[in-house]
Amino acid sequence: MNMVLDEDTPILNLLTVNGRLSFYDNGKPIVLNAKQVYVRAGELLIGHETNPFKAEAKIVLHGERHEATEVMSVSIETGNKLLVNTNLVKFDGKLRSRASRLRAPVYKGKTSAIVDTNLDWVTDDKLYFAPTNL
Repeated sequence: MNMVLDEDTPILNLLTVNGRLSFYDNGKPIVLNAKQVYVRAGELLIGHETNPFKAEAKIVLHGERHEATEVMSVSIETGNKLLVNTNLVKFDGKLRSRASRLRAPVYKGKTSAIVDTNLDWVTDDKLYFAPTNL
């Protein structure tokens, strides 16, 4: 069975995929909300290599540490905030370049950095620095 997700979901306790679940790309953002997603004997697909997903797709995992465990199958008992894959999960979106060189040193306590121009960064992209011991 092929199911197409075309709108945001409520928070699901457990979503088990045994067929195919693909995200419909109509240019609008779409969110899958769940405590657990179990791709058991199926496929979870967002976009395709030849047709990348153009809109924004999110999988938001919900839950609290103190919540009870869930039984996903006869042999699997888990907590929450899980995406378990035993078959195929594949996401293909617009290719973006996020790599850049620093154009000036960044010291402890600084809140900005000078990088290359003409990057395809967008609002809310995060800038992370990997500490090195040179």
